[in-house]
Amino acid sequence: MKRLAVLIVFCIMAGMVFPGGVQAATTFTDTKTHWAKDYIATVANAGFVSGYTDGSFKPDKTVSRAEFTTVMIRCLGYEPSTGTNYFSDMKSHWAKGYVNQAVALGIVIPGDYGSNFGPNTGFKRSEVCAMLVRALGKQPDNGAMSFKDSANLNQSRYRGYIKVATDLKLLSGYPNGNFEPFQEVTRAQMCKVIINFMETQGKSLALSSSATTTTPATTPASNTLLGDFATLAIGDQEYNLSTTPVIFKIELTNVTVTSLTKQQGYLFINGQYRYALDSTVSKIDVIVNNTRYPVNQFSTSTKRLIIYPGNRKMASITVANHKYDADYVNLYINSTSKGYYLSDMAIIDSATVEVAGKKYFLPSDKITAELGTDFYDITGFTLSSSATTPALTKTDPVIARGYKISDISAIFVGATTFNLSTITSIQFLTDSKLYSLSEIEIDASDNIICDHQTYASNKVVMVLNGTQYGINHVTLTNGKLIFYCGSETSSDLVYLNSKYRDKSSVSIIKDGIVYDLDHMVIVSKNVLRVNGKQYSLDSTFKVSFDGNTYYIDEVNYDNTLHAPIINTSSKATDSSQPLGYNFYLNNSLYRSGASTDTTIYTSNKWISFSQITIFDPSRYTYNSSTYNLVGALVQIGNKEYKITDTAWRGSSHVLDLYLQEV
Repeated sequence: MKRLAVLIVFCIMAGMVFPGGVQAATTFTDTKTHWAKDYIATVANAGFVSGYTDGSFKPDKTVSRAEFTTVMIRCLGYEPSTGTNYFSDMKSHWAKGYVNQAVALGIVIPGDYGSNFGPNTGFKRSEVCAMLVRALGKQPDNGAMSFKDSANLNQSRYRGYIKVATDLKLLSGYPNGNFEPFQEVTRAQMCKVIINFMETQGKSLALSSSATTTTPATTPASNTLLGDFATLAIGDQEYNLSTTPVIFKIELTNVTVTSLTKQQGYLFINGQYRYALDSTVSKIDVIVNNTRYPVNQFSTSTKRLIIYPGNRKMASITVANHKYDADYVNLYINSTSKGYYLSDMAIIDSATVEVAGKKYFLPSDKITAELGTDFYDITGFTLSSSATTPALTKTDPVIARGYKISDISAIFVGATTFNLSTITSIQFLTDSKLYSLSEIEIDASDNIICDHQTYASNKVVMVLNGTQYGINHVTLTNGKLIFYCGSETSSDLVYLNSKYRDKSSVSIIKDGIVYDLDHMVIVSKNVLRVNGKQYSLDSTFKVSFDGNTYYIDEVNYDNTLHAPIINTSSKATDSSQPLGYNFYLNNSLYRSGASTDTTIYTSNKWISFSQITIFDPSRYTYNSSTYNLVGALVQIGNKEYKITDTAWRGSSHVLDLYLQEV
């Protein structure tokens, strides 16, 4: 697999950064007493990961599938793919290109996830094992393991990858002897995995005892340049290389230039990085005097290196003697969070900028940078060959995060004020996931941000003490939140594999009979009543959703939203074979399930439905012969019927058969 292991280690050492509003911090305020503080400090001091703009690291925050996949692809040195989109829920997601590239490299297998990748879903330990082992080019091993939770391991489709990953000591079990394959990975655990991975490759780092990290300087203290060039020309500006410090930003790494040489049609930077001259290049920027240009092409003229640049950008921004890298400065457009960074902003002239292809006029549009704990409007620029200097005006915060219930001034439900002293639980439901108050961000344009996704507040549901209320809008006044909600609402939900879904999209299958979730009652953990009968959970129960059917690992009840909890792992059957049958007579349901008194006439005899194989809705096979399903005779009890039509029942993988009495 193109020696991916070597590439991973090299790219991790070059600087691994989690996507999403993060920035290097001088200290981490929330890791001093954390079990992983040394691991976090080691990885952060090496420049591999960074903290958040508020000075925290959030070590116990779950890493999402999108974040982990993005880090892997960046470390491997690949650009986001612009080709085939493999998942329906990634069409507009920020990580679409990274996930598609991971599929192209064989690191992510679409069949593992179905039509939806679930990019904001927490990344499980078993998935980490699969991705790392695939990146190493190794095959799964289904040999024996000594972990106590063998039942969970046997239910995981990644069991063989877990064996390889634990043998390589990339991950280990818990003190209780379990591996917990379905447990989600935190940022702290990710740091330990990185160190383990590097040690496996012989790239050990001595553990640090301090969580201090510094922001890389964007300008070297001195510049003694060796090589073939005396001057650097960028557009119509020319710089003396003996007196002007130059940095090339290659991928995520700042490379201070000490040598520029030309050989056989190539430019060599520091004798290490090679680029073809007079050809289109990508993934490299040049930084001179705090101005950053994407490089489109290198050319030469005697002692002169010529760069054909893209739009002018800022490399960093300095306030109160603190320098912030533009890649990690959150940028807000007209008080709205869209996931942009200062490095996404191109400078057109002293009063005009462009972000994501749209131009903004600084005297009238509000462009705000978040610098540490403060916010500044960018009102213009002074542009010269020696500097790119922004005019900054301190402004009120345009986004707020890390709230507590004490930060809420009032909650209005219609015309009534909710009694804040009675709040025991407050959560927010959107995109099929619940978030606590401290996990959301709110911008000044009445948007709520969850997991780097921005939602209009009226698309978010507030759950107060287990009761749901639709949010009309939210305001921030004198540092306090005021929520304006509609009347009590409800969502008929099921908590399936750590994600809330509509009940109508999920079915339970018991002994070949399909039941809506309204026919299921959770008595206690793994004890349930279906259609009036009580059972302990076993392998005869299956759940159907997204066109596939799975064995059920666990059922329970969510008292917060009064919803069933269902956890699954392995698929129950091949997707081409029905998990159940419904028989319709005169357009009404006549029989659900193909029980022992239900047979089909085949090869001059009556046989059970369990003896046939359906490979499309109109045909079936028996003893290697193919028969038409439409027109076949069916016997239910003592009566005979003819099948007149067939159809799949939505995405539940149940086949509907329409009958006519003979």
